Amino acid sequence: MWTDSPWRTRMPLPLQLRVGLDGQSLPAAEGGEALCDVPDGAGDAGQRAAVAEGVPRLLGSDPAGCLSEVVPRVTAALPSSPPDFQRAASASFLAVLRRELLPQSTFTQTFLQSILISVDSNDPGKGVRGRRG
Repeated sequence: MWTDSPWRTRMPLPLQLRVGLDGQSLPAAEGGEALCDVPDGAGDAGQRAAVAEGVPRLLGSDPAGCLSEVVPRVTAALPSSPPDFQRAASASFLAVLRRELLPQSTFTQTFLQSILISVDSNDPGKGVRGRRG
């Protein structure tokens, strides 16, 4: 789709992407390439969603890199991102859980807190903290 793009990745992704969901550039990985970098901007919503959708694939090819570079950026972007990105991230996180790509303890430490924070921030009256037993 973006064949003329100068952006490169050292991992197989559905698209050649750049990740910088917070607008920051990632440091270069081994070989001088960024792990995954997505430009920040309104026109890049599809690319940002593709990065979120690519998390299961990235975990299969480079778990350490994905957990240290990509997942923190995706989870940090959740509370302030549009619904399309949140749906893509949710589907991706669910795929990681269903396919058992990570031990449950790692999944809980890595994903669960950001999911709960995102739910709470998007619906403060009915979010996790707003519920009464």
